[in-house]
Amino acid sequence: VKLRRCPRCRITEYCGTVCQRRDWRAGHAAECGALRETQAANDMTVRLAARTINAKRRKLATLKGGGSDGFDDKDAEALVKLVGHRGELPAATLDAYHARLPILRKMLRGGNDNDEIESQDDEILNWLCIIGCNAFSITDGELRPIGIGMFLRASAANHSCAP
Repeated sequence: VKLRRCPRCRITEYCGTVCQRRDWRAGHAAECGALRETQAANDMTVRLAARTINAKRRKLATLKGGGSDGFDDKDAEALVKLVGHRGELPAATLDAYHARLPILRKMLRGGNDNDEIESQDDEILNWLCIIGCNAFSITDGELRPIGIGMFLRASAANHSCAP
């Protein structure tokens, strides 16, 4: 399958128009401008962190106001239960996560100025740790990495972080 790039940011790729439209509604609309303006395009961890944090926020807003966000309750429960082992990570890993904060803040703002994001650095760092411990690589047919993803039920399975 030949992947199609988003015509606006020219970064995110899709298998077809249906997936592209679904993703636009699910969150790409908010991140598209920020992807064009930052170095986040090449940092899959930052992009995934922005997506998971925004999905969590949408879920909480949906629970408060009713309606549907396309994010199933079991997925929300699994997302909340994931651990990042922040206290056990080497200082170099935490430093690398801290270095990503400015780009991730911009992604979470969706290009808008919003000082509220600054106060959430601790939550953002926790999500970077969770992704580092629980994300899976997505590869093409020749096993070249093309992305990373959170497969919540697989992540929630008991596993060894150092097999």
